[in-house]
Amino acid sequence: MKKNKQLVFSGIILMAVMLIASPFMVGFASAAPETLKIGVVSWLGWPLGLDFVEGVKILAEDVNKKGGLEVGKEKYKIEIIAVDSKMDHSTAKGAVERLVYQDKVKFILGDETVDAWLPITEENRILVCAVSPAPAILSPKYKYCYQGAAVTGQAATMWGWLSKNRPKIKTMVCSAPDQKHGHEELEKAKKLGEFFGIKVLEAIYYPPTQKDFSSIGTLIKNLNPDVFQPNAGGPPRDAGIMKAAYQAGYRGQFFCPHGLTAGHILHFTPPETVEGLLGGMNDVELEDPPPVAKEYKELYIAKNGKWTDPDILFLTNWYLMMAGIQKAQSLDPEKIKAIMDKGIRFTSASGEVMTVARPDQGNNRSCDVVVSFNVKKIEGGKAKKIDYISVEESYESNKKFRGW
Repeated sequence: MKKNKQLVFSGIILMAVMLIASPFMVGFASAAPETLKIGVVSWLGWPLGLDFVEGVKILAEDVNKKGGLEVGKEKYKIEIIAVDSKMDHSTAKGAVERLVYQDKVKFILGDETVDAWLPITEENRILVCAVSPAPAILSPKYKYCYQGAAVTGQAATMWGWLSKNRPKIKTMVCSAPDQKHGHEELEKAKKLGEFFGIKVLEAIYYPPTQKDFSSIGTLIKNLNPDVFQPNAGGPPRDAGIMKAAYQAGYRGQFFCPHGLTAGHILHFTPPETVEGLLGGMNDVELEDPPPVAKEYKELYIAKNGKWTDPDILFLTNWYLMMAGIQKAQSLDPEKIKAIMDKGIRFTSASGEVMTVARPDQGNNRSCDVVVSFNVKKIEGGKAKKIDYISVEESYESNKKFRGW
C-alpha cells in the first residue's frame, strides 16, 4: 500500500514538472525559421515571364529544403509571392501596391514594368532587382533599385567580340516589335553599329502580333546585309524572321547577341535555316556547365522531369539579391544597399556577374551588371561553344562603348 502511494505521488510530481515545463517545451519544439517574403512581378502571359517565376520558386524551394536562408544567426523560410504584371504599367503598379502594403514584402524581383512602380518601392525602402532596357531603373534619383541582368550591356559585349573576330562585317539589318522595348533595343543596335563601324541599312519594326514574316524576309534578302540581328521578339518571332529570311534566299550571317538558346531557336525553325548562327550562350546551355548552372539544371529537371531550355535572363535578379543579402549578412535594406552600392561579384546560372556604376547615366552606385558570356555557333542543329568572354572583357567593351 505504501509503495502504491509512493508511485502515485511520483506520478503527480512528474505531471507537475511536465505542466510547468510544457510552455518551454512547446516553444522549443515549434522553433522554426521565420518567413522572408519576396515579391516577384512578371508578365505571366509571356514564356520568359513564366520561366522567371518558375525559376525563382525552384531556387527558393531548394533553400527551404536545406533549412532556410541563413542570415547571421537566424534562418528564414522564403515565401515567394508572384503577381502578374500583364506587361501593363497600371496593372503592375497596383500589384506592387498590394505586395508592399498588404503582403509586407521586404524585396521585389521585377520585369520591364519597373518604371511604373519604382516610386512606391523607393518611398518604402524596398530593395528591387529588376530587368529593364529603359534608363529609369538606372536613374540616380532611385536609391534602392538595381538592374538584375545584362540587358543593357550584353549587346555591347557581343558586338565588341563580333567586330574583333569578324572584321569583314560592315553592314547590318536589325528588327524588333513596334513597342517600347523593341524601340529601345533597335536604338541601341544603331548606336552599337555606328560605334563599331557597321552601317545599319535598315531598322525594321513590325506589329507585336504579327505572325507572317515573309515580307520581312524578302526585305532582308533584298538588302543583303553582312549580318542580320533580330531583337526583342522572343523565340517565336526572332526565329520566325530568320526562317523567313532564309526561305527568301538570304545567306548572310545571323547574329543573336542575347542568350536565345539553340533549343528555343530550333523549336521554331529547321536547323538548316540557322546553320552558322552566332550568339551569346549562357552557362546552362553548355554541355558540361559549371557548378551553379549545373545545380539549377538539376533542380529544374527534378521539378519538371526534363530540361526544356527555359529562359533564365531574369533569373539573375534572384542571384543578385541573394548575393547582396549574404554578403551583408542582414535583411536591413540599408546594410544590403551599402554593400551592393560599392559593387559585388557573384556567380549565376548565366555565368559570372559583376555590378558596375553607370556614370553615363549620372549614377555612381553599382546599379547595373556586366556578365561573362560564352559565344556559340549553331552547327548541325546543336550549339557549339567557340569562345568565352570574361567579366573583365565584358566590362571593357561596355566601358569603351559608353565612355565610362
